[in-house]
Amino acid sequence: MRPSLPITVAAVATVAVALRPAGSQLPAPDAQQALLNQYCITCHNQKLKTGGLELDKLDLHHVGANAETWEKVVRKIRAGMMPPAGAHRPDRPALDAFAAFIETALDRAAAAN
Repeated sequence: MRPSLPITVAAVATVAVALRPAGSQLPAPDAQQALLNQYCITCHNQKLKTGGLELDKLDLHHVGANAETWEKVVRKIRAGMMPPAGAHRPDRPALDAFAAFIETALDRAAAAN
């Protein structure tokens, strides 16, 4: 059985991203910041501190500076726990793209240290 073209393209794209040189730039985090603002910061901010988390204080340009926090965020997103059930949520591809952005930024920060 031959894989379909979309699966093949996705696999090649995934490998290409994984094999990018460590010094190459991540895409600007504007879309990720917009998702964070719309779906996360309304609860996880300096005023409410829901779950003890203040995402409005963190910088998506320097994810490695708060690696432990971002790793927890990614685990919750990947597990489908955040945004919580009943809350307004982005579609799964948008959440996956956000988590992938954070994971890539964390990997690069770890490789740099």
